Amino acid sequence: MGPQNHLEDGRDETPKRKPFDVFTQLALPSLLVAATIVSVIRDQRSLAWALVWALVLSLVVSYYAAVASWAKTGLQRYGDKRIARRAFPELRNLVEQFGELVSRQRGDTLHYIAQSDLCGGYPDRFSKLAMPNIDLFGGFLYNLRERAANQKPTPADLKATNSELGTLVISYNNYCMNAIFELLPQELRSQLTDKAKSNLEACRERFVAFLDDYSKYLKHFDERFATRYGLSRQFPRPKPLL
Repeated sequence: MGPQNHLEDGRDETPKRKPFDVFTQLALPSLLVAATIVSVIRDQRSLAWALVWALVLSLVVSYYAAVASWAKTGLQRYGDKRIARRAFPELRNLVEQFGELVSRQRGDTLHYIAQSDLCGGYPDRFSKLAMPNIDLFGGFLYNLRERAANQKPTPADLKATNSELGTLVISYNNYCMNAIFELLPQELRSQLTDKAKSNLEACRERFVAFLDDYSKYLKHFDERFATRYGLSRQFPRPKPLL
């Protein structure tokens, strides 16, 4: 139930202090402070010191949980920052590794092989594959590289960069790899040459090797850290051409 519903039904779910908490956190320290002042005025130093220690003990008992929680959260954030700084360079390398799979400057990408070896350079044949233009990935990759260039990454940067890369990888697998290795039209499958099969299989193996590297990278994180920052992800592997 969201905050708006709380307002609509007139209920306030803000945690209320229990009487014991009010006494130990507010009333008791106030009484001890007052008693200490009175004992000092009356020159009862022994009693004053005893009341001071009682006040300290009261404050420790009252606020220990809150202080401990604050300290634990602070240490966790500090640890997360260190992990993110150490892990980010390898994620940056994975971004570049994926970039090689969709580069316009290479002649061994899936798009190039599909256009030249599989479809013989005929646009009408290539259109039957329904593969997105390779420039689409280049555009997203440009923005991702800008994010990955951050030299002082935070855990939030690690999460966002990994999320973008993971989305690109899954999209490439679903709409490009699957178009060839799962959904290849029978008309084109029957025209496959040995050269086309060999080049396509080499491309698939490079992609699978990238997925293995990416999966290994994600698995080395502590499970709790991975859960906090969405670093757990599964990537299906395209099957070889039959």
